[in-house]
Amino acid sequence: HKHIQQHVVPCILTLTHDASFRVRRAAAQALPRVVGAATSVADALTKVLPAFTALSKDDMYRVRKSTGECLVDMSRSLMLLAERSTKEEASELRKTRRATLIPIALQLLEDANKFVRHGMMQFLGPFIASFYPFGTLNLPQDQVAGIVGPQFFPHASSMVSRLNSSNSTNTSSPTPTPATLDMPDNSLS
Repeated sequence: HKHIQQHVVPCILTLTHDASFRVRRAAAQALPRVVGAATSVADALTKVLPAFTALSKDDMYRVRKSTGECLVDMSRSLMLLAERSTKEEASELRKTRRATLIPIALQLLEDANKFVRHGMMQFLGPFIASFYPFGTLNLPQDQVAGIVGPQFFPHASSMVSRLNSSNSTNTSSPTPTPATLDMPDNSLS
């Protein structure tokens, strides 16, 4: 981990400023992997996220589109980093994740380029699911009450299971809950 922090992270951060858009696009794709693998919380907050944010505003639409495609990975990588951090650092990472990644998604959804907008739209569901609380997946239904979860995002469980490789339970289809069973079907009205 130390070698990655000392050598790989600075190299990738340098590549985010390269003259070639292809190199910047590849750097955008590498940043989430670096965060998940070996970045310190300080580096993630002060170096990697600012570089990722800058790439989301790049002049070349292909670089911006790439950041939208990597938002799910960045969100998940930040949570992996939070899992191995102190309680205070984890709280800061969660707060910064919301404060940084959600505005990037909104900006890309309103981008002037249709390929960027459409690309972000394709990843919007998985991006939203990446904020779904992993800890509630295996809780009994009576303990999940009040948490926005499967009753509102029925496919989020399976998406999160795929995103969370450490999760031992893989829910392939949504499970009806008392909240959804009692809801009137207004789809035909």
